[in-house]
Amino acid sequence: MEYLEQALAPFPDGRQKRVAREHKAFLTIDLMSPKDPTKAMKDKYYRRMALFASEFADSNRLGIYIPETGHMRPYDDHVIEAPRSDRPLRELEKW
Repeated sequence: MEYLEQALAPFPDGRQKRVAREHKAFLTIDLMSPKDPTKAMKDKYYRRMALFASEFADSNRLGIYIPETGHMRPYDDHVIEAPRSDRPLRELEKW
């Protein structure tokens, strides 16, 4: 139980903690190449990755975790639309 509390500590919101506590599976999409992308390249690739991930969005999703920013975003209707925007990381941080 102590390990679980340590894992949940970075998430200040109760909804974020619920997502982390109750998830049963996850899908990971990583940028592996190029090794040191510029900000412009990262933005371009994140738009592609977010668009791909949005294809898996439905009411069974509990949330999205973005390692780049450390942000946990609980699922709601905005989570379906945000990845399709020009700035998906910024949009996913809006609640």
